[in-house]
Order: sequence, then structure tokens, then C-alpha cells
Amino acid sequence: MAEENEILGSDKEIFRDIFDQSVMGEAVVDLKGMYVDVNERFCNIIGYSKRELIGKNISDITHPEDVKKTFDVLRDILSEKIHIAKLEKRYIRKDKKIIWGFLNIGLFRDKDDKPQYFIAKVQDITEFKEVEQKLRESERALSTVFDASPNLIAITRLSNGIILDVNEGYSQLLGFSRDESLGKTTAELSIWANPMDRKRFIDLLKKNGQVTGFETTLKRKDGKLVTVINSAKNFRFKDEDCILSVAYDITERKLLEKELLQASEDRYKAIFLASRDAIMTLEPPSWRFTSGNPATIEMFRTKNEGNFLTYEPWRLSPEFQPDGRDSVTKAKDMIEKAMQEGSNFFEWMHRRADGEDFFAEVLLSRVEQGGKAFLHAVVRDITERKKLEEKIKGYAEERFKVVFDNANDGMVLVNNITRKFLLVNNAFLRMLGYRLEETKNMTIADIHPKKELPYVLEKFEKQVKGEITLAEAIPVKRKDGSIFYADITASPVKISGETSLLGIFRDITERKLAEEKLKKSENKYSTLVEKASDGIVVVQDFLIKFANSKMLELTGHTTKEIQDKPFLSFIAPDYIDLIENNYKKRLAGKRVEPNYKVKIVKKNGQQLSVEVRGSMIDYEGKLADMVFLTDITEREKAEEEEKKRVVQIEKINRLAIGRELKMIELKKEIKELKEKIKNQQ
Repeated sequence: MAEENEILGSDKEIFRDIFDQSVMGEAVVDLKGMYVDVNERFCNIIGYSKRELIGKNISDITHPEDVKKTFDVLRDILSEKIHIAKLEKRYIRKDKKIIWGFLNIGLFRDKDDKPQYFIAKVQDITEFKEVEQKLRESERALSTVFDASPNLIAITRLSNGIILDVNEGYSQLLGFSRDESLGKTTAELSIWANPMDRKRFIDLLKKNGQVTGFETTLKRKDGKLVTVINSAKNFRFKDEDCILSVAYDITERKLLEKELLQASEDRYKAIFLASRDAIMTLEPPSWRFTSGNPATIEMFRTKNEGNFLTYEPWRLSPEFQPDGRDSVTKAKDMIEKAMQEGSNFFEWMHRRADGEDFFAEVLLSRVEQGGKAFLHAVVRDITERKKLEEKIKGYAEERFKVVFDNANDGMVLVNNITRKFLLVNNAFLRMLGYRLEETKNMTIADIHPKKELPYVLEKFEKQVKGEITLAEAIPVKRKDGSIFYADITASPVKISGETSLLGIFRDITERKLAEEKLKKSENKYSTLVEKASDGIVVVQDFLIKFANSKMLELTGHTTKEIQDKPFLSFIAPDYIDLIENNYKKRLAGKRVEPNYKVKIVKKNGQQLSVEVRGSMIDYEGKLADMVFLTDITEREKAEEEEKKRVVQIEKINRLAIGRELKMIELKKEIKELKEKIKNQQ
């Protein structure tokens, strides 16, 4: 449309991409307050579609109480009382919900300097306003600050990156809900766009205990990338080494920098004037400021841009920075680094023209134009964020003290160098039998047996260096001289600016006694099994999980050859179905003949007769079949010999009976012959 073409000029497509993809809500309004164009982010904030908004008057979606002040601001801009307006106002969304917006409003003029349109950048500050209200009402605990912060705040486990807690700012920035994130690692959610950034981040954290101003790129749930400044520190959370990370989105700032480098002069000027961040340029060799936007003038409280341009960066700074370096030298170092590396992001203590000091984040970017190199600077006042960080730090230390004093495990804070006790809790005193005043000058050497001290100190030094966290089964000496064993978990902590080692003692005496009893029991039954005259195997899921020495002797195999092999592979083919069916019946709880004969196949291929007995057992938490195999070779030989002897006896009996029958027959014949002779006479 004609209006759009007038606004965008020759850079229509570039401006349209930037306008549509901006992370801030953006709107173009004519001089009567009618919406001419809006981007998708503005639609999301207001809850209306673009089609519904075009042609509406700003009063249609503005809270009635804020309509007048909105038009008053527009009139002031038209009358040139102000050039850029900053305005907080309420909108009425389509769903009737009232939200707060923070607006930067500028006026677009044509080539003849005639007013054409208002350009507004809108940021949804509803949550901020709600948090602001809550904080005014009462001082809340850390959880309130945590949940209410508009920035990303996350607690992750140092060792593996598992997310333990996140705030709403995290969900807003990354698109992952709290439930989707807890228990997952940052790697599983693919949050770090570059995994090497996370490694560098963790390495810095382990080295220094905290990281400030770490710029990186994160990946949202929808795949979009966001650039953040991440600050973090180590702390103990629920007895674990954790990282408290606070990150805020600078994607808009990055896009703004890109826009400043790529946009045309008119478009650059509109953005430059409307930006809520202080934007300025510096040129060599003097490095004086050569431009400053209205936000810059407001931030440094100079009379006007001309007055601002009379300053060098170090003149708008106190004599010394918080690290003790003088501002002139350090500012020149920061400038040199930006020119050499292309950019430099850092925190800086600035001073307004009226003498008030304030913390700021500064991003210096090297820009080349027309063959000349200069610096583009973006400065953001972070005074409120610093106050929030200090509040979080105070709450964190207070939480640590509560956990420390009420922990069930013994806890002691030890000086890394002198090894003296700085702080002990009640559980530690009960565990060792001391009174608090008795521990004032005690060291590590006082609570461990003398002969074990070199070993204990070796473990202590490894924990100080971060090489290990857990020292297992450490002997500890009570006040009465008795010894008990403890697992000691230790990690560096920073309390009131001092780094010490926090040791957590867990008495494992009962566990050691139980382990010793279990070991004796296992040795006893292991001996019985190994010396058994029968072969014994444990079969689980048809695989041999254990075989005793007798079983190895029967089959001729080694443990390696038989372990985790199918049990049926050692059974003669004619008996496989029988074994398989009986195994399945036992698993199903059905009755099986207690003893039956099969043949197993030895390593040399010979078959061996065995008698099988089986019963179901629990083996390593799963159901298994314990099978006893008795070699019945000798018994079968004896049975075979007995059969042969019976056959021989039967044969002899048959011969004896035959002779007896013949004698009877012969006697009968003799008797008959005698009778015949007698009758003849």
C-alpha cells in the first residue's frame, strides 16, 4: 500500500523482515491514532489478529484511564516538546485481560520534514509490573524473587546439567514449561546451541566459582535461537553442588546492532531515536563520542547531544572502577580489545553528568564504513539488576545457614589452607561428642586416627582441588577416642566472599557391619555351592548366569565358555523339549516331576547321563531356575551290571528247572517200565 511504501522507501523488503521478526511489539499509527501496520509480536501481546487491528483507533484497545495520557504524549511529540516518548500504559486484550506495555514512541517525517506516522515499540511488562507490585507490598523470600523475575533463572546440577528448578522467565524465553524441564539435562533439551559454550561456561565456573557476562546462544523449544547474557555462581542446593544461572535476552539488542549496520540512513535514524538503550559512536584517535541518541542524553543527564559529545568515555566514569583499576587505563584497554576482536562486552561503572554513579553493561562493536573503522556502543543501566542479584545472594546465604544448622548429617566448614574448623553444625557435635566451644581451634587432624591421617589429608587435598567429591569409609575419631566410619562429601563454597570447603559427614558404621555380615554369609554359601558334589547352574531367561566348579567339571568348559550361554546348548538334542517344557512350567508355577534323567553334551562331544532337579529362586532381583545335575554314569553302569546278573541267574534257573523236569520224566519212565515188567511176570 502507498503508506507502507512511503515509510519503507527503497529498503522495503529489509525493513519488512526486521519489522515482522522483531522480538518487540511494533506498530505504525497515523496522526489520528489509527493503526496502519502492526507486527506479529504486537498481535500476540494484544491478542488481536493483524486484520482486526488495522483500522482500529489506539483508544479502542487502551485502558480508559490511560487514553488521555496516550494522546497527550502524541501531541507533545507532534509539537516537538519531546522527540522520543517513553510511556507505560495499560492495554485491554481481546480476551478482556488487562496488560501493561512499555512504549518507545518516535515520529516519522518525510523528506520535507512533515510528520507522517508514529512508530511505537511495545514491550509487555505485565509480569514486571506484577512483580514490582508484589515487591512493594512486602519483602518475599527467595522463591518469590526467583519466580517473579522477568529474566531466565535456573538451578542446574553442576555435575551433569540436570535442571532442578526454573522460573517463569525461563519458560517465557525458551518455550519449555517447568514440568517439561525438571529432571532433564540441558543437553537433552538441546538448550545450548553450541555445546562447547556450555563446556567453557562450566570450566570458568569451576575455576572462578562464578561467571559474569557470558554471552551465548540458546535454542528455544520451537528451534529459534536467542542470544543471552548469562551470569552464574556455584552454590549448594538440597545438599548438591548446583549452578544458579540468571540470563537475560539480548536478542533484540543483537538484532538492533544488525539493523544499525545494514539499514539505510533514515531507518537507522528512526531506530536510533526510538531505542530505549543508550546508543553512541566513538571514533579514533581521541575516542571522543561522535553521536548519542536521546536515551544516551537521558541516561547520562547531559544538557543535549552537543554537550554529551564533549566527553570521552573515561570522563563519564569515576576515577577508579570496582576492581581497583583507574578508569582511563581500563577504558582504553576495553576499546583496544573491541577494535582487535571485533566486539567486547563488559560491565562498567559509569558516572552521570550530575555525579551519580551507576552500574552498566557495555557492548562495544567494531564497525567499518567508507573504509574507516569506529566503535558503536550500546549501554544499558543495570542498577536494578544488581540490586536483585544482591538480594538473591543474601537469600541464598540465609538459606544455606538454615539448611546447615538443621541438617541431619554432620556438616563442617573448613579453611582450605589452615584446615581449621570455621563452622560446625549440631549434628556434627552430636556425632563426635564435642561441645561447640571445644571445636573453636580444632583442625582436621584432631578428628581422625593418627595412623590414618596421611590418607585422610590426601583425600582432603583432592576435594579442595575438585578432583573428587566423595571420600568413602573415612575413619573418624570421637572425643572419647572411639572410631566410626563416615562417607564425607565435600565441595568448595563461598560464604561472605571467602572460599572454604564444606564437608558433610554421614555415619556408615551400621552399613559397614551389615556389609561384613553379608560378606560372611555370601562366603559361607559360596563355599557350600563350590564344594557341592552336584553340578549347580542358575538359569535366567534360558541363559546360564552361574555355574559351580562341579558343573564345569561335568561339561569340560571354563566359566567364560559357559557364562551367559543358552542352557539348552548343553543338552543332548533328544532331551531339549523335555528341559524346555519343564523350565516353562516352573516359571508358570506348575508342578514338575522333581527328578528326571537327561543327557548333557560335554565339550568333547560325548554325552553324559545326569539326573536333574530344579527349583525357582530370586536371582539379582529376577526370577530364575536353580538346576542341580547329578552324574549318574556309575549308577547306570551298576544298574546295567545288575541287569546282566539277573539275566544270567534266570538262565541258570531255566537250566536247573529243565534238568529237574527231565529227572522227573525219567523217574516216571522207569516206574512205568518196572510196572510193565511186573505185569509180564
